[in-house]
Amino acid sequence: MRWSYAPVLALAIFAVGCSKTQPQAAAASTAPAPAKKLNIRPAGDTEIQPDMSKIQNEDLKKVFKYIDDHVDDHVENLQKWIRQPSISNSGEGIPESAEMVKGFFEQLGCQQSTVYDVGITEWGAPGNPVVYAKCDYGAPRTIAIYWQYDTMPVTQPDAWKQPPFEANIVEQAPFKKVLIGRGAANSKGPEMAYWNALMSIKQVTGKIPVNLIFVAEGDEERMDVGLRKFVKDHPDFFKGADALIGEGGGQSPSGGAGVGGGSEGCVYIELTTSGPRDSDHLRNHPIRSWAKSRFRCRR
Repeated sequence: MRWSYAPVLALAIFAVGCSKTQPQAAAASTAPAPAKKLNIRPAGDTEIQPDMSKIQNEDLKKVFKYIDDHVDDHVENLQKWIRQPSISNSGEGIPESAEMVKGFFEQLGCQQSTVYDVGITEWGAPGNPVVYAKCDYGAPRTIAIYWQYDTMPVTQPDAWKQPPFEANIVEQAPFKKVLIGRGAANSKGPEMAYWNALMSIKQVTGKIPVNLIFVAEGDEERMDVGLRKFVKDHPDFFKGADALIGEGGGQSPSGGAGVGGGSEGCVYIELTTSGPRDSDHLRNHPIRSWAKSRFRCRR
């Protein structure tokens, strides 16, 4: 099991937030590594490691080491979150999950962390709560980070190799250790890697080099109805953000990794054309073929 996405995010945050003045490293960064509990190997079977020779920032090297030394703790954090159901379509665990996410942001030291009741959406149904947080570290730049805390329902529990809310770690070829659970890949796994990386940066350096704005919705799996209303009602909450990081990202077995920008919701386009009424002509018309392949609802 390899949580390389956390170092990728650490690199991205340091790249945006670098400055001439480096914060003094916290004493805890030199503490001995904790005892192994899950025996997670940070480099996995592939022995993929960041090329430290290309990293000039000494604090960032310490952050990478801290992440590897505490990888068992980071996986346990994900297991706790997976074990909390958060199914937007049924509402199961939604209020508890929103409070859990609020607690994550408070642990980062965010001065503001609030669960908002978005009320009735434009479709007539109530939206699930949105968790908003603002973390001012006195940095020159601010990054907005999008999360979703809801997941899809479990419609076929018998089809699961492991119970969906136990977050068991098992062997599954070609990997020695795989964590199985609802939301492990979409999207609690990547988001917890974000959080683990940010907490590691703070633990090592004493602060995070950029200010943060979090928005975490509980309606991603049902067309973002609550998020849409929240953003329209509170556009001022996002003033001053220099960039947006989405929920996606990760690392392939070959070593390739990335951090997503992010976009949410659907784009609806109505295309009106004119031409001959001959059905055979229209069926093969290049504009029609292009429109079919180009204009789709992207989520």
